[in-house]
Amino acid sequence: MAEPVRAAVADLGAEVEHVGSTAVSGLRAKPVIDIDVVLRAEADVDTAIERLCSLGYTYQGNKGILDE
Repeated sequence: MAEPVRAAVADLGAEVEHVGSTAVSGLRAKPVIDIDVVLRAEADVDTAIERLCSLGYTYQGNKGILDE
């Protein structure tokens, strides 16, 4: 599942990480997989969001985490 995401943002130098309960071995899986896409530059955020949305992913913002 991560390969299409990695390919979509590879040229941005992004790291793609599987997070959340489905990333923990032995825990029961859920139907939603949480991923983090970590970018080197804030200027690339809009590009990454656009590319991932084109793959069918839904951008859900910063989940209430305030920018510092």
